[in-house]
Amino acid sequence: MHLETLAVHAGHAVDEATAAVTPPIHLSTTFSRESDGSYRAGFLYSRYTNPNRASLEQCLAELEGGVAAACFASGSAATMTLLQVVGPGHVIVPDDAYFGTIKLARDVFGPWGLELSLVDMTDPQNVARAMRADTKLVWIETPSNPLLRVVDIQAVAMSLDDLEAELWTLRKAIEKRPPPERPAAERWRSVTRFWRWLTARICRP
Repeated sequence: MHLETLAVHAGHAVDEATAAVTPPIHLSTTFSRESDGSYRAGFLYSRYTNPNRASLEQCLAELEGGVAAACFASGSAATMTLLQVVGPGHVIVPDDAYFGTIKLARDVFGPWGLELSLVDMTDPQNVARAMRADTKLVWIETPSNPLLRVVDIQAVAMSLDDLEAELWTLRKAIEKRPPPERPAAERWRSVTRFWRWLTARICRP
């Protein structure tokens, strides 16, 4: 299926109540319980999850060729969540990563036992040399912000292949970047920039 076709259909289903082909905007903040106390569609509270966000996340997952997607209100919220999941241990981050990312990792999570190594990832061997027994996460930003350095994601991954370590490789794409680049197990996109690229591709003459 072409990307343009997938973008139109992914995450969209005919509304069962009205047969509308375009998903409606759901303004409700709460959802009704069944007689047994369960929630019919799994939606409890809009800030937790709602039909529109579920549709968006399904669409993004399909466009990325992934299993699932999670949407956040901001990049910092996503960063906080990921670093909490990592917990105490060691992470490797680009030395020119977004300032907020470094500050969160060093100043907020540092006292909780998170140790940070900043490396120039334009040389994949720098990443391999920074690896430790307790490394849990390799955080890649490409192009970086604000220096726009480009990291060879595949080369970084290959440099770690010979190391016996269970870790995540996270690629944060901050610029307009097409979905077919899929070497990382987890990816993080700025959705506003992603949709600008996708809209330009679909609507091009």
